[in-house]
Amino acid sequence: MYIYIYIYIYVCLTILKRFTCILTFGLDVTSCKIKYEEGFANIMGHVFTKPEIMWTAADRALVIPTDYSLCIGFSLQTGTLFLLQCFWNYLANSVAKASFMSSREFFVYVLWTIVSILIFPLLQYNFSREVYNTTLKEIMPELVYGCELFIVAALGVISHFRFRKLLRSSKGSMNAHSITHKIRYFQELNLILTLLLFVMALSLIILSADGLTDRKTLNMHKFPADFLICNINVSSCVIWFVVILIFHPK
Repeated sequence: MYIYIYIYIYVCLTILKRFTCILTFGLDVTSCKIKYEEGFANIMGHVFTKPEIMWTAADRALVIPTDYSLCIGFSLQTGTLFLLQCFWNYLANSVAKASFMSSREFFVYVLWTIVSILIFPLLQYNFSREVYNTTLKEIMPELVYGCELFIVAALGVISHFRFRKLLRSSKGSMNAHSITHKIRYFQELNLILTLLLFVMALSLIILSADGLTDRKTLNMHKFPADFLICNINVSSCVIWFVVILIFHPK
């Protein structure tokens, strides 16, 4: 039974990964189009980025689908990363004939994936209502996204020590050299992924939490805001390269 569950999870991970990459690319293209078409406003010598209210009708029409597409992207990304924890169990079973986690923990990750996929569009819907400040529809999904990435990073630390335990238990088995080589490969990728997730999660949490304050100190100053945004963007790109290397090893 479990082998069919693992196959299903692997297929879901492959579909989620590819769809996420396509969706992220489409969002980036749309965002760049809006940013460079709208440009800046100049009022009495004060130059600033055009707020949404000053956009053309065509670009304002893209706001709602873009916001929901972004939240769907968050859902797919967090879902993929939570299912990755289940993939480690499949890997341990297939390579070392060992268990990586309990069945209860396994199904908790599956359930968490489903909840994570649903929560971001619901957050977008809730904070898009007129009773909330318009900035919350952007800040709250990003804050929750950052918190979930931090949780996945913490799970990556746990997985790192489980890999170490798996390496120790595999030394006396047949084909020990081949098994330990494969396990070390995935252990190293997990470590890289964990570090990147910590960087991205902390940058998102700091930037989003600052956006909830009245002064918005970091967001109002170009260098710290750009520094954190660059950390998020670069980490996001490298994370997906690492995920591809995990599911399509050398």
